[in-house]
Amino acid sequence: MMFVLYDGWLRMNRTEMINDFKNFLRDNQESLNNHITKIEDMSPDDEWALDDEWDKIYLQEVAGKNGRF
Repeated sequence: MMFVLYDGWLRMNRTEMINDFKNFLRDNQESLNNHITKIEDMSPDDEWALDDEWDKIYLQEVAGKNGRF
């Protein structure tokens, strides 16, 4: 793991941090899959599934303010 000093804070190198996360997902895929709830398996009137707040978060965070992915 590589850390860099930035504005007085110790931070992990961004590329290495992303690679560590990818490795975590790969190494724990089976365990993570065992804890997933598919929306198709949820009740049609489930409050969480009906909440449109997730659409707003997706548009803001994933699509970005400039519309690029």
